[in-house]
Amino acid sequence: MKRLKITNFTKRVMEIHSDYFEVGYCSNGKDKYLIGLDIRDVVSFKPLKSKHYKMSIDKVCREDGNYGIWLWDIGENISYPMSIWTDNLKSMPVVTSFLNSTLKMADRGEFSGNKGNEIK
Repeated sequence: MKRLKITNFTKRVMEIHSDYFEVGYCSNGKDKYLIGLDIRDVVSFKPLKSKHYKMSIDKVCREDGNYGIWLWDIGENISYPMSIWTDNLKSMPVVTSFLNSTLKMADRGEFSGNKGNEIK
């Protein structure tokens, strides 16, 4: 199985700047990267309430060539499964765009998920 290894990924994620979210932490675990995300919508006319998410990105490639992701909405206690291609993780502007769109879709309830924290 192919393993995901991106040079300085945690440092680069911590340097992401967005008007919509803030990275609270990023850690490099044995089998996954963990990212703490806080919504901080400062540009909308009706700013969203503060929300907190935790995301895990698996380091072991799936059979389809993607890497598994769990996004856990801590306040709602719902985990959303998804996946991402390696190329989408190597460019920080692409990662930022992915996080922006994913968090907005999660906030609007556009994903179906599982009750509880699925990040192991």
